[in-house]
Amino acid sequence: MIQKIVLISALAVLLHRILGWEFTLLAGMVAGLWERGWLPGMVGVGSSWAGWHLYHWVRAPEGYARLLDTLGVLAGGVPPLVVVAVSVSVGIALGGLGAVLGSAIVQIVGRNVRT
Repeated sequence: MIQKIVLISALAVLLHRILGWEFTLLAGMVAGLWERGWLPGMVGVGSSWAGWHLYHWVRAPEGYARLLDTLGVLAGGVPPLVVVAVSVSVGIALGGLGAVLGSAIVQIVGRNVRT
């Protein structure tokens, strides 16, 4: 299970970096090829989104803090931690939704590609 989560997380980081955050849904779809793929989909994509936050915090802490403060003010005065939590929650939701879609595609196509 850990190998699947690492694979999905790496794929989500790659897709996020190259194509944009919307395409992390595809990493979740890959997870849907496996039995109970929703778990590696959610954890893998969610951890990649959390990793992006960590990366930006390490690379530019002052600018990142200013960004989170600004987004918090724009969202109605929410604390920066809430901004991060909502963002990671979106990643978790995209991973789970992608896994459900991937599983549905496998069932529609009718191939037994699950391992």
